Amino acid sequence: MMIGRMVQLWMLLAAGAAVAAGPSLQELREVLRKHLEGVDESMIEEAAVEGVLRRFSNQVMLVTPPAAKPANTYGVDTNAPPAAQPRVYEDQFGYLRIQRLEDNTVEEITRQLTALCSSNQLKGLVLDLRFATGRDLAAAGRLAQWFVGRGRPLMAWKGQKIVAPPEAPSFQGPLAVLVNGQTKGAPEVLAAILREQVTAVLIGGPTRGDTAEYREVNLSNGQILRLAVAAVTLGESQPLKPGGLRPDIPVVVSEREERAYLDNPYRPGEGGAETASRPRLNEAELVRMKREATESEGAVRSRLPARVEPPNVVRDPALARGLDLLKGLSVLKLGRGS
Repeated sequence: MMIGRMVQLWMLLAAGAAVAAGPSLQELREVLRKHLEGVDESMIEEAAVEGVLRRFSNQVMLVTPPAAKPANTYGVDTNAPPAAQPRVYEDQFGYLRIQRLEDNTVEEITRQLTALCSSNQLKGLVLDLRFATGRDLAAAGRLAQWFVGRGRPLMAWKGQKIVAPPEAPSFQGPLAVLVNGQTKGAPEVLAAILREQVTAVLIGGPTRGDTAEYREVNLSNGQILRLAVAAVTLGESQPLKPGGLRPDIPVVVSEREERAYLDNPYRPGEGGAETASRPRLNEAELVRMKREATESEGAVRSRLPARVEPPNVVRDPALARGLDLLKGLSVLKLGRGS
């Protein structure tokens, strides 16, 4: 409680809440040491650090470096996950889960995207950026070049502008992007670029809001102080606003359950019978509904089957929404290539 009151006092002073100029830090430390029983220098120092970090939480981040990962005899990280994992759903909808978006993974991800689209007649693509990592923000612009063409400006970072190639993009079909609260850094910037440039639909939860350019300073205790020194700009110098991206189609699911779905999108979820029995729409059903658009919504819905259980039902809520969206767009021919 005492430390909490000290932090509150420190935050008020740091924010300039008092009308008059606040006391100097040195004077405040001396008063606290003299008049607060049981408070020593280390406690005051801890409260001061916590107050500064809270006051500048949007600009400063204290990071503890992770433990060194085991490497094989050639110095290669043996635990590093693949940069991306491709799949195809229902023989016509591509899916690529990006796990690491860095400068040295853009080429591999682009190669997988090219192979995925060239070997399948895709009617849409789901890009999964949930839990994706990557601090090289420029990598987002370089990967976005695969989706965006015709010389459009994509982003600016560290004083350099990244522009799409002059030719048509490699993929022009409808695009759904899955995001959540762990989508941050380069993957978060990529989601913002795709939403702005190709009208990609964001599905899932709000992103982290960690898209600034940071400078890292090593501290004497082994921790790292990350300082936000510049913001990313999109397109024609449009600042990427702090606070994260809000999805176009919100999907509420726990982080634990969502991680489990990444390993097995067909597993039964924690949502109970409602989630399990929600009818999934196939293309034939969408075509029929389109033809009967003049009928009332209730009449159309009343003829839908109460329960549809194909051999492999995607139970991942965000992915299921993405696939349903792509099916609808393919039927209604609202893709970007139409």
